Amino acid sequence: YRDGSNDVDVTGSIGGGRLGGALRARDVLLPGAIRTLDTLAYNLASSVNAVHAAGTGLDGTVGDFFAAPPMVEDAARDLQLEAAILASPDAIAAGLTAAPSDNRQALALAALRTTPGPLFLPGDPPGPPTGPSRTLLEQVAVTVTDAGEQARMFETARSQQERIIENLENRREAVSGVSLDEEVTQLVELQAAFQANSRIVSLVEERLDDVVAML
Repeated sequence: YRDGSNDVDVTGSIGGGRLGGALRARDVLLPGAIRTLDTLAYNLASSVNAVHAAGTGLDGTVGDFFAAPPMVEDAARDLQLEAAILASPDAIAAGLTAAPSDNRQALALAALRTTPGPLFLPGDPPGPPTGPSRTLLEQVAVTVTDAGEQARMFETARSQQERIIENLENRREAVSGVSLDEEVTQLVELQAAFQANSRIVSLVEERLDDVVAML
């Protein structure tokens, strides 16, 4: 907001409510999830390209399978096939030679599913990878597990907050709330007590009249 001639940023002061949750998702949760996907995309491209570049397509093409991302950051956004692969599937290096019966590189690519290797992390390229040694499938599992664990944690926190709010509302109702059933019951009791007192007063009045008549 604008305070006179100065612009005041209050973002750091917003820690709760829907707006606070949206800011935390924007500034903390989503960037972390994006970097996790970037890590997976970069290592996928790097691993596949390392094997693919050693083979030859049916049309004699030699090169990468994916357009190599320059860095881990934004690798998921920029991941795409090489132009030659997009133009013709014959450019896929399924073998070490262009012979139609050569599938050695295809088998090597398939083996990447179970072949562990150190992972590149954000900031690593052009240096060596500094991440843990995992297969690509293990990295996928870690990515999905982390997302599911965070979702479960936030769901648990939300349920706990709802129970706290419900308990507070119940206590407030117990202190200051009005129960229609209780009010009706009290009115009925008061009415019965009034009628009983009226009969007593009438009876006393009659007896007094009798006494006065005797005198």
